[in-house]
Amino acid sequence: MIAIAQRASRHAIRQARSWGWPFALGVAALAVAGAFAVALAPQVRRDAQELGAAADRALKRATTQGTRTGPTDRPVESAPRRFLESFPGEDARQARLATLLELAGHHALEVQRSDFELAQDKESGLLRYSLRMPLTGSYAQLRGFLADALGSDAALSLDKLRLRRASAGSPAVEADLTWSFYMRPGSMAVPGSPR
Repeated sequence: MIAIAQRASRHAIRQARSWGWPFALGVAALAVAGAFAVALAPQVRRDAQELGAAADRALKRATTQGTRTGPTDRPVESAPRRFLESFPGEDARQARLATLLELAGHHALEVQRSDFELAQDKESGLLRYSLRMPLTGSYAQLRGFLADALGSDAALSLDKLRLRRASAGSPAVEADLTWSFYMRPGSMAVPGSPR
């Protein structure tokens, strides 16, 4: 039995010598990795236990807070009401429109006749004030205006944009824009609630 083990070890050593330094480097890296694994195993075990204990404490806190009722509990505000209240009120419509027109003037765009339409969305209860705005100016002026307008009012959307030039060499661009101002009505109703 000892002879078989000696022959096997001599064969392994001869084979390792034939593989050269890459084999030796691989064996050394494997030995270093094994040493690190042995040295770090207790720390990893302690960290896992601490994380498990923290998770158990958090779960216990969450379940006890979820079942507690009393006068200190705050009423939960409904998500639809919070959503609707995030929009500007109907009374801000004229100021928002004036800001949009001032921005067009600031960018030296020529505003032509505009069309307006007011409608209420039956599902959300929001008012939608649509504005069709034909403009004339350079492409750079138009881009600057669009960026400023959309950046200045979070409840404003650009629904339609159509561009055209009178001729290929003309610097002026004719733009037809359709904007929507979204706002909450004066007496706000939550969707799904009786009106």
